[in-house]
Order: sequence, then C-alpha cells, then structure tokens
Amino acid sequence: MTNEEELIVMSNDQEKVMIGKRLKKILEDNGFDSTRDSLIEEFGFNRSTLQKYLTDVRRPTLEDIKNIANYFNVSVDYLIGNTSFALDTWNHKYLDELLLFNSREITDHFTNRYNVDLSQEDSFKKVLYGLFELEYQNEFKYSLEDLSESEKEERLEKFQSMASIVLNTIKISMESNKEIVALKEKVNELVNNEYSFVDEQNLNRLENNDSISNEEKIKLLKTYMNLNMANVQKALNLLERLSVETKS
Repeated sequence: MTNEEELIVMSNDQEKVMIGKRLKKILEDNGFDSTRDSLIEEFGFNRSTLQKYLTDVRRPTLEDIKNIANYFNVSVDYLIGNTSFALDTWNHKYLDELLLFNSREITDHFTNRYNVDLSQEDSFKKVLYGLFELEYQNEFKYSLEDLSESEKEERLEKFQSMASIVLNTIKISMESNKEIVALKEKVNELVNNEYSFVDEQNLNRLENNDSISNEEKIKLLKTYMNLNMANVQKALNLLERLSVETKS
C-alpha cells in the first residue's frame, strides 16, 4: 500500500475522509465555479458527484482525490485535511509556506530525536539548524544524539554562530555587493588556511585601544611580526627543500 493510500484508509469507519471544505477553498482560490460544465468534464464527474463531494454527502474515491490534488497542484494531505499546508508551487506564497512547514518538521525532529528545544528560534534559524546538522552528520558521521551533553552544547553553539553569520551576511548583501565580495574572499582564504580573522581582530583591538601605551603596542607588534616572519621563513625553507628534492 502506498503512503497516499495509507493516509486515506482509516481503521475507524466513523473517520471518513471528506474533502468538501478544502475542495470549496481550492475552487475559490483558483477562481472556479463548481457549477461550470468545464470543471465537471475536466475530472470526468457528473454534476451530482461533484456536489456530493462539496457538501460531504459522499466519500471521494482515491482516484478522484489524486486527480483533484494533481490538477490544483496541492498535496493529498492538504486536500483530505491532514495538514494545513497546500504547498502549491505555483502560488507566490509557496516559499513562506514551505519555510514554515520545514521549520515545524525540523523542530519536531530535534525535540523527539535529539531532545533539543528549538521552539524559541524563528523559522529561518530552525531550517538552518536542520541544514547544519545534516552537513555535520555527513561530514563527521555523528548526529546530535551520539554526542555527550557537553559535545551537544558545543555543536549547538556553533550552529547558533553560523546562523548569525548567514543572517548577517544576507543583510550585508542587501546593502552593498562590495562588502559581500570582500567577505567571500576572506572566507575562502580562511578555508584554505591563508587568512585568520583572529589576527585582524587582534590588530584592530590594538589599534583602537587607548589604554595601552605606544611602547607596549610596539612590543606587541614586534612579537606578532616576529612570529609571522618565523612562520614565513619556515614556509620558505620547506619550499626550497621540496624544490631541491623535486629536481633531484
């Protein structure tokens, strides 16, 4: 038995599937008149059958339910009243509805599977948490339920930070393309271990910190430069050695 059939077949005969309320709404939303002959011909109904469906006098067949759902681009679940999400991809509100639907499903999953409460987060963050967890599972092969409480808390803190980065990046992109391009370049450098945001933050703090004397700043800068120069020298020595070995 398919999933759609399982949704329709009820164990209790008193719980009959009726579609009148939803069918009326779908017809109204799409500007259809239920008395039009063209609508009746489209589904192969006779007028009496359609009216019985609309008034919940007659229980619809599985075939009719599927045909109506497919024609109006809504889910079978929505048509039979099993969900409040039509998920009509032709409707301009589809993305809002999909976001809310997924956020609820992800919230339930995190609660039931990981014992993590996302109810206080907004819909966008909930979806991001779901995407982050999926990527972490694919990368590290461990889900939140496999972690200790401290490890779980650490991962969730990372999710929170990443969600904040994503949302703020969107805000930046709305204001200026120049900043978003610069940020992308820095992120790419960071991924390739060519750049450190920490170093830049430390230098910025040092530059704007009036509580530190110039003499102390000079010492700190020399130490910072010496460390970096030492690393650069190591890299040059390694490069020279590898070049010699390659030639020989």
